[in-house]
Formats: sequence, C-alpha cells, structure tokens
Amino acid sequence: MICKHCGSKNLEMFEAELSVCFQSIANLRESPVYVGQSSPICLDCGYIDFKIPEADLDHLRQGSSAPRARNGSGSDTSLSSQ
Repeated sequence: MICKHCGSKNLEMFEAELSVCFQSIANLRESPVYVGQSSPICLDCGYIDFKIPEADLDHLRQGSSAPRARNGSGSDTSLSSQ
C-alpha cells in the first residue's frame, strides 16, 4: 500500500473508531454515530484512509435532515465533501 497523501509505503493496519456528532441545536437529541473498522494509517504523515459504511451514512442522512445552525459568518455548519 502507498499513502494517498504523502506517497510513503510506511502504512500499517489499525482498528480505528470514529464518533460523528451532529452540530446543530436541532440535533442535540440525536446520538452520535459510531463507526469502527480496520484502516491503514501512514506512520510518516498520519493520514488515515477511512470510509463510512452505507448503513452509517444512512443514519447520518436521517439525523442531518433537521434545519442547520448557522455559524458567525452566516454559512452552513454542515460538513461538505472536499
């Protein structure tokens, strides 16, 4: 395997967990979505290749259907893909 960020071959598989919490006040009662899986981590730059499974994405989509809070700049606080 080669790191997608720095090109290093110094990657190792680790069990990784991610807790995704909803940011808006309307979603305060929603439980975080916990995702766990084996993921390669670059031991040179720290990049992790982590894909959220479809079932967990569905939970995020359902929980994120509430209106979004706005931050100080007036923009949406929701996450966007980059």
